[in-house]
Amino acid sequence: MLKQKLEQWLNKILNEEHLHLDPAREKLRFYIKRGDKEIAAYLSQLGTGVSRLVMLLSFLYLNKDKTLNVIIEEPEGNLHPESVVQLVRIIKENFRNHRFLLQHTHLY
Repeated sequence: MLKQKLEQWLNKILNEEHLHLDPAREKLRFYIKRGDKEIAAYLSQLGTGVSRLVMLLSFLYLNKDKTLNVIIEEPEGNLHPESVVQLVRIIKENFRNHRFLLQHTHLY
């Protein structure tokens, strides 16, 4: 169930239509469809934003029945603004037991 949820959430957050995960190997592998081709990449090749999403959403899902205080520091640092909006929607819809603090830092 975690695999299906992660695929669903990552497709939404990353604005992908065909993103699939293969956790059966020793490293998590992503398959992303581009046109007629399917591109395979390991999590380490997709950047820190995607890595943070996978870790955060996996942790939240595995602890969904608990009540946690979760601080997310500067989600916009590694994500597109629309991706942050989608992440917040997913958090609100799926993790009602937890309390969240999203910290945004302004540099002037």
